[in-house]
Amino acid sequence: MKKIAVLSIMIKDKSSVEAVNKLLHEAGDDILGRMGLPIKAHDLSIISIVIETCEEHLNALVESLDKLPGVQVKFVKE
Repeated sequence: MKKIAVLSIMIKDKSSVEAVNKLLHEAGDDILGRMGLPIKAHDLSIISIVIETCEEHLNALVESLDKLPGVQVKFVKE
């Protein structure tokens, strides 16, 4: 069963940006909305995602993102 979740992704290591975007592209069919904000004063990027997917896919995405250097992920699900 699909659930709605909101992910907040903070990227502090610019070398991980390409890998983050690749993972999000792969989950693209489940992503309902995405907003990215570069915060130049703090040298980081923040991406907010609204996703509708099954728990297994959500957990796999979060795990993959968490493994990347300089990437932190928090999420809330319904």
